[in-house]
Amino acid sequence: MIYRSFLKAIVIFRPVKDKQTDRIFGSVSSVADDAVPNSRRKKLAFAFRMYDLNGDGAITKDEILALLIMMVGNEVPDEQLKCIAQRAILEVILTSIITLQSSPLG
Repeated sequence: MIYRSFLKAIVIFRPVKDKQTDRIFGSVSSVADDAVPNSRRKKLAFAFRMYDLNGDGAITKDEILALLIMMVGNEVPDEQLKCIAQRAILEVILTSIITLQSSPLG
């Protein structure tokens, strides 16, 4: 990674303020503005890309399992890691269903 690429990646972790002057783009922006390098949206997208190992735009149980294995290695049995990955996927599904049911139709 060259220095400029490193800076573009690390700028995502700057603290976010309600209004901020962006030194790169030279404008005052709200944190929702996509032009702001460290907007909440860009931070979430960065985190998502870390978990989306194959870059297909989705995080699968196998990708979660691979990340868990990278984090804990042989400290936790494979079967327990598989259960954790499965529970993570189920949590997303249940949260999505609850959100859909509680959002007003319009």
